[in-house]
Amino acid sequence: MFGLSVDVLEVKRESATPGYANSVRATLEPFPAVRLNEVLANNVTGLRDRAGDRDPWVELRNAGPAAAALDGWYLSDSFTQLDRWSFPPGATLPAGAYQLVWADAEPGESTATEWHTNFRLPATSGVVVLARRQLGQVAVVDYLEYTGLTADQAFGYAEPDAANPVPVILPAPSPGVPNPAHSPLAPVIEELTVNSTGQFTLAWTAIAGRTYRVEAKADLAEATWQPVGQVTAAGSRATLTDPASRDLARRFYRVVLLP
Repeated sequence: MFGLSVDVLEVKRESATPGYANSVRATLEPFPAVRLNEVLANNVTGLRDRAGDRDPWVELRNAGPAAAALDGWYLSDSFTQLDRWSFPPGATLPAGAYQLVWADAEPGESTATEWHTNFRLPATSGVVVLARRQLGQVAVVDYLEYTGLTADQAFGYAEPDAANPVPVILPAPSPGVPNPAHSPLAPVIEELTVNSTGQFTLAWTAIAGRTYRVEAKADLAEATWQPVGQVTAAGSRATLTDPASRDLARRFYRVVLLP
């Protein structure tokens, strides 16, 4: 004979619960109409703040029909610390309004109408995150992640927003007013190099975040262009290497900006 006992332990389920009822259920507040609209991280010749400085700035837009209270809202330059800078107590954004926030690490310059964060956006590549407190936690509302910006290049949503859901490098900065419509120029191949194995690498000026397809044909008299490959630009310049080019005596290329 021997004794046997069973201890039942309750083990916390993981956040994903396939095969079981969902472990978390909550009623969320309506998603807000306040969004990040534009960022200018490398301000060289543009707008100055009240202290006379040309510093990085971020623009918010309230696309909703009512004023939005910004208590419990934050801006950050990091996904790991969403509450880095909080909006001033009682801050609101009227319906349809645009609001500039100086991301210059000079919070002491803030006034009731001009806000300055406690972090400074890097000039070339970085991220700005808009967050709010929700169910006791800080959650991301919107973000703009930019890379490869040059002096006075603005990055954001071209108007109208619904037609341009992907942020792009804008034709010009537009603080306080709707962003200009974006009409990208057809990409032009600016450089072609040959590596040690005879493969061609093409380079062209690009729009960060946009996808390009490289097409080719052996003779311009051919009816159709053949796809070589496509690439999503990480910055203001894109490149692609054609692996088949080393086996061809002649090759014509074009670059197509995809929708």
